[in-house]
Amino acid sequence: MENNQSCIRVFADKVQIDNCREILQANDKAFGQLSGLLALAGNEVRLKILFLLEEENELCPCDLSDILGMSIPAISQHLRKLKDGNIIEGRREGQTIFYSLKLIRNTETDKLIGARIVAPEGGELIQQLSMAIKYGITVKDLAESFYPYLTLSEGIKLAAITFGKDVSKLSCCAS
Repeated sequence: MENNQSCIRVFADKVQIDNCREILQANDKAFGQLSGLLALAGNEVRLKILFLLEEENELCPCDLSDILGMSIPAISQHLRKLKDGNIIEGRREGQTIFYSLKLIRNTETDKLIGARIVAPEGGELIQQLSMAIKYGITVKDLAESFYPYLTLSEGIKLAAITFGKDVSKLSCCAS
């Protein structure tokens, strides 16, 4: 038996087709960025590294080498690609570099396009980050927002500030 799966339509909705084309064209850069992110995460080792960084918050290349049973130079190559892709960041402590996931922004528009939250009450922040992404809030806008001191949301402000300042050099009342 032959499986004939052809499409025969009576009427092509030109308005729908044009709208869809416009939407695709308007989001062309976002598709490019997301495609790059997915290409990086499409490698099994890098996907495991991202998973481990999410689970453990931060790890050094030696930790990842031991966990994954790979050489440190091989791990370092994967970390470099993830760092070049603006997915992870490094923090130096002595001679050790600890890597972690980060807020992700479109460098051309400064808009937040992704985020990671690792906190016992992190779920409380998801709505705020979702709204920031949905409405195209820039990292600068987040960093300059007023937050009553000692709230979980203040962590988003601090993360946004890290694009322009080293938070470890700020006072406990960072602004």
